[in-house]
Amino acid sequence: MNKLIELKGVYKGFKVRTGILTKKFVWVLKDINLFILKGEVLGILGESGCGKSTLGSVVLGLNTPERGKVEWYGGKKKIQAVFQDPYSSLNPRYTVKKTLLEPYFLCVAKDEKRGIERAKSLLLKVGLKEEVLSFYPHMLSGGQRQRVALARALITEPELVVLDEPTSALDTTVQAQILNLLKSFKEEFKLSYLLITHSVPVVMSLADRIAVMYMGRFVEITHKDEFLSPPHHPYTELLIDSTLEVARIPKRIKELGEPASLISGEIKGCVFAHRCPYAEERCKKLQPELVNVTEKKQIACFKC
Repeated sequence: MNKLIELKGVYKGFKVRTGILTKKFVWVLKDINLFILKGEVLGILGESGCGKSTLGSVVLGLNTPERGKVEWYGGKKKIQAVFQDPYSSLNPRYTVKKTLLEPYFLCVAKDEKRGIERAKSLLLKVGLKEEVLSFYPHMLSGGQRQRVALARALITEPELVVLDEPTSALDTTVQAQILNLLKSFKEEFKLSYLLITHSVPVVMSLADRIAVMYMGRFVEITHKDEFLSPPHHPYTELLIDSTLEVARIPKRIKELGEPASLISGEIKGCVFAHRCPYAEERCKKLQPELVNVTEKKQIACFKC
């Protein structure tokens, strides 16, 4: 295996305001162990608030873990990101030209002529005409802004791109177009992706391996070709059923209840036990570890 990056025993927490004068320290990531191979797409799948975006920020170096370490292999790290909302992630006071040239000057070379050539080439690749170089973000549609954000990520020639819900703010047709672009760029530029999403169809479309996250922990890690095949962690079952059987979504989610709040205190036992239809007494006392259930699948559940 040719690893690009690896996280070992990573814990990350924040102080959260619980009252006018009170704050509480909350663990958002707990004992995260993962690696991304060169040329691989690793998908992080889970509901909002499970810690996916915090994990992305740790990989990007925007947040430093309290425990554990992040290791890069093969020399200098080259990483960029594409975020969920292209309007807020693009500076409204910058033209597209400035948006693309600023990271190029910082990370590649202070050569405006070559930078503009590179910018024009990437705009064409993402399906935009070079005339948009003079446009501001408000002059572009949501899909066009996300294409600019993608061009901005690629202009520095990264090895790894963190994709944080890159299509969730777009309509269905544009989502498919952006996913197809991401697939083609992965091959053309020999990229690795860390894909952060709540969508089973998106992760199945793009990822090679899928790590399911719940309340700051991985509960299942599997290759895509075994993701829809049992056995599953009960939370993974919920995600798959909610996607494949749309009519059952409200009933199943209501029956299982709401996720526990991270600020309510440290959870004893399995983080999913309070919602799990299979929970036993030991599940409320002990936290199961990820174990190999097949050659391509790890699950943290006593029933597996």
